Amino acid sequence: MSTCHALRDECARRLIGEGVELRHERDVISFVQFTSSNSNLYFAFLRELRITASLDGSSPPDSDASGWKKALLRLLAHPMLSLEVLHLNAPEPLLKSEQIRAAIERLSTIKELSLEEPRKHTWQMMQHLASPLVTVTINVVSKERYTLTSALAVNPVTRLARFSETLETVYWNQEDQYQNPLNISIPVNSVIQRYPRMRDFRMYYYNNCPGAAYMAFPAAVPDVRPFLVAFPNLQVFQLSHFPPTHKGFDTDNPPSLQRRDLNRLAHAALEGGRGPWPELVQCSGDLRSLFYLAHDGPVHTLQVRSCPATAWYLDKLRTIVEDTRPTVLEVQVLEWDVTTAPPEYSIIEALCTLPVRTVQSLQMELVLPRILVREPQAINREQITDALVVAFKNLAPEIKNIQLYLDFQIITLLGGTLQDQPSWDTLDIRSQARRFNPNVGSTPVP
Repeated sequence: MSTCHALRDECARRLIGEGVELRHERDVISFVQFTSSNSNLYFAFLRELRITASLDGSSPPDSDASGWKKALLRLLAHPMLSLEVLHLNAPEPLLKSEQIRAAIERLSTIKELSLEEPRKHTWQMMQHLASPLVTVTINVVSKERYTLTSALAVNPVTRLARFSETLETVYWNQEDQYQNPLNISIPVNSVIQRYPRMRDFRMYYYNNCPGAAYMAFPAAVPDVRPFLVAFPNLQVFQLSHFPPTHKGFDTDNPPSLQRRDLNRLAHAALEGGRGPWPELVQCSGDLRSLFYLAHDGPVHTLQVRSCPATAWYLDKLRTIVEDTRPTVLEVQVLEWDVTTAPPEYSIIEALCTLPVRTVQSLQMELVLPRILVREPQAINREQITDALVVAFKNLAPEIKNIQLYLDFQIITLLGGTLQDQPSWDTLDIRSQARRFNPNVGSTPVP
């Protein structure tokens, strides 16, 4: 019998240790009953907890629907609980309960917190949370038209200041119907909290308004100064806008150029002339965001996404590469048209004249638009490959590793109907690297 108990306890410890998700009221009750079945020892096994949006904390404490709430309060307040990871998916209905909100605020062992669509009560909980957070993932969805005050309230630099001494990693996703509040400048005389342990900050911002309206905003890129001041020891920085820019937006508006100038001045004006993010190892994002970010300093790895195949965008790419002087360069080129006669290979030739004197490893992904042809054979793959090899032969000899990928979808018109053909397999020409540069190898640079 003792062997059976030991086996059950070990199975329970392994299952609970992998994390628990509570989706419904019955999940809460049954899980707490289970963890209470062995002198409450199972509570100590729980390290990761995910609570979804179907739980509503607004029911009266004495109602029939409050059984799950009492069970959840017992779980959150149990003295043997040592929760380290907490995911709250659209938790606003749950956190309407002051008791539940207070119970979460008293948790002191959480290192990683994930919030999906936080609102009023969620932000209140964050302001009183006792845990020394190390990693935070926040997905903000808003239809608000921001003022300076309301924009500062959702800026990660100001919103997360309570955890500035312990935070090391932040993933911040911002989806807005109107202007991204991160684009609104924090006043120069504002006191900005420093995050000395912050190493990895990644920001994705989505905008649902029409592209033309988005580009009409005063500045279509965040003000970088608060991040430079707040995160002096940053090693990884990502700034990505979705939907990505594309052909037709190859123009600069004066406010955005002014923001780029201000960002560049912010880089240059750091205390003691230490330069922008001296420990930065990786910088990534879409081309337009990186261009207006105006980072001026060497990085080991530069990842540029969403670069349309036009001369205007390639000129911006050249500026980014010149400023950052990367060792590893990864570029994604969009909308390269190979259906013209002859194909537009001048774009590839332009890519091959990038200032890559510091680059030792190059990875380039060419994403072609969906192509409608009457016969799949209309796309001469061998001709395209040969042209790429010829174009890349002039690359700097210092590059030790080259990877080139081609991705596109062919649509054929067969029998009067449109039919998708299987995606062209990603073309990795590392095996052909020595055809265009005898000094190029296929072993990645560490």
